[in-house]
Amino acid sequence: MGKSLLATLHSLHILVVEDSEDDTQLLLRHLRSSDYEVTAERVETREEMLNALAHQSWDIVFADYTLPHFSGLEAIRLIRGHDPDVPIILISGTIGEERAIEVIKAGAQDYLLKGNIKRLLSAVARELEEAALRREHRKSQERIKFLAYYDQLTGLPNRAYFLEQVAAMLTTEDPAHQHITVLTAELSEYHEINATLGYTAGDALLCRAGERLQQLLPSTALLAILGSGRYAMALAPSNLDYAHLVADKLHSSFNEPFDIADFRVNTGIYLGAAQYPDHGQDAQLLLRRAEAVLKLAHGHATGYAAYSAERDSCKPENIALATDLRNALGTEQLRLYFQPKVDFKTGRLAGVEALVRWEHPQQGLITPDRFVVLAEKSGLIIPLTQWVLDAAVKQHLAWAVHELNLPIAANLSVRNLLDRKLMDQLYALILEHNLPPGALEAEVTESALMEYPQHAIKTLNALRDMGVQIYIDDFGTGYSSLAYLKRLPIDGVKIDKSFVSDVTTNPDSATIVRSTIELAHNLGLQVVAEGVEEQSSFDCLAALGCDKAQGYYISRPLSAQDFELWHSRFISTGRLARHSPEEG
Repeated sequence: MGKSLLATLHSLHILVVEDSEDDTQLLLRHLRSSDYEVTAERVETREEMLNALAHQSWDIVFADYTLPHFSGLEAIRLIRGHDPDVPIILISGTIGEERAIEVIKAGAQDYLLKGNIKRLLSAVARELEEAALRREHRKSQERIKFLAYYDQLTGLPNRAYFLEQVAAMLTTEDPAHQHITVLTAELSEYHEINATLGYTAGDALLCRAGERLQQLLPSTALLAILGSGRYAMALAPSNLDYAHLVADKLHSSFNEPFDIADFRVNTGIYLGAAQYPDHGQDAQLLLRRAEAVLKLAHGHATGYAAYSAERDSCKPENIALATDLRNALGTEQLRLYFQPKVDFKTGRLAGVEALVRWEHPQQGLITPDRFVVLAEKSGLIIPLTQWVLDAAVKQHLAWAVHELNLPIAANLSVRNLLDRKLMDQLYALILEHNLPPGALEAEVTESALMEYPQHAIKTLNALRDMGVQIYIDDFGTGYSSLAYLKRLPIDGVKIDKSFVSDVTTNPDSATIVRSTIELAHNLGLQVVAEGVEEQSSFDCLAALGCDKAQGYYISRPLSAQDFELWHSRFISTGRLARHSPEEG
């Protein structure tokens, strides 16, 4: 390992924190006796060390533990604060096991005893290799964070970043954040320009419009792009009067055309506003209400509208549908469908995800993206989740009679994680039917975990104690840092289908998928790819070391009866039953 590194290393830049010139020269002679081309600087005071760290980057740092002007322990902490990846090797007299542990905890990678540095060269080679790996992982993590939080076309923050930052503003005690206005902006001619001049011109317009907004907004404002020609802004401190002045300024500016694709392109701008705390207490509600009033802005000469409760669109049909959903919980209108997961290595069935379907007696099939959102808003998500869990357990028991022991995964929402009663009911359900560990799995989205992290961890620990395996769903869309993932009692992550769908054609998606698999495996976590719809994606994910696959390439969601037929065919032929997305 050391030789391969030396072959590419022209010079080794060493910082030595040591008050003894003789000890420093002994160290350098030992290094130069190998193939290293060493340049070094010795410092012995805090000021000298900080100056050396500031004016140059270092490949490795050696530090004495006992220094006349400041401690080696302090030196390690200062170095680590300046560069989290540079290797630090302590060289000192006998310091005892307790102090050795202390310096390792402070950030040193290794320590050697003065007068006994036989393993110096092997330690240096090892630490340089590991430092290179740390830096590579850090770059990968930063790239993932950029892709998750920023729009690649414009370089602006995206919706996820905007919501996170506004949420942080709302939780601080900064007086400037006692009154915040969320503004949304929509380019009036964006879709027409896409249709007439092409998507390249539309993309150019998004970039130029974003630049103009940045130039016009106050320096303290937060700007993000939402997609489809829309932007979001947060003004703090701000009331609606101030927001209206800013909106007027933006509206006037967009009377000036843009020079795009050899054309002078004209586009107006519509603006909607929602005020904290009057119009909402959380970031998502404020943004949703600011977006909702954009429709009203279309009808105003000023192109601007502010939210008001009187104009809120609580649709009567949704109220009626919520009542129907409550009644459906006690009928046969709700059904569970099951989508299988396959293990890449063995090719065997690895479990199913339970997905609820609603067959309304008058309206027919109502899609989950409509009634699950409605259940969240109306508070019916708790009894709906309880119904799903009851039905999943009954199906597990029914299949177990025929020796089909499959883990069944159910989705849990933010409200589910906060509901102690639901957790108690789940525990009683597991005890009543004597379910073995792993019979049930819970899938929780990143956004649910990040909204109430401390409470979420407690709930996840309780679930793990019940024998429920836990997966983070839609992973990559909300971005969970590695430090945060390490704290979570989880078994795996499910890579969001938006990255899986073009893993073979989009280098950025491939980077995210590859890095997620590597990092998750380093943390001992399983990785499931959802939304696998093509053989090319399946083969690519297998080559990347993904653990399980789920999607239309394997099977669409099936009723219990159809799943049993699919499973019989799968067992007898060993072939995947492929379905196109349109069949679901």
